[in-house]
Amino acid sequence: MTSTKAVLLTTAEAAEVLHSPVATLRWWRHKGLGPKSFRMGQRKVMYRLSDVEAWLDAQYSGGDPPLNAVVT
Repeated sequence: MTSTKAVLLTTAEAAEVLHSPVATLRWWRHKGLGPKSFRMGQRKVMYRLSDVEAWLDAQYSGGDPPLNAVVT
């Protein structure tokens, strides 16, 4: 059986990949808008690189409404 290791990113590393400030990722996470994240332990928030890339692809293809769109 082969095993594929997931590449994990800290919030700062994910922000670097997305060319966005760390505060923006925190805000997106709070609002449920950004890429999937999870807590490692009690405090450390981590992102899988594959989730960040999938979210970015969805943004590019119009999968989610723009962040400034009014949702009714």
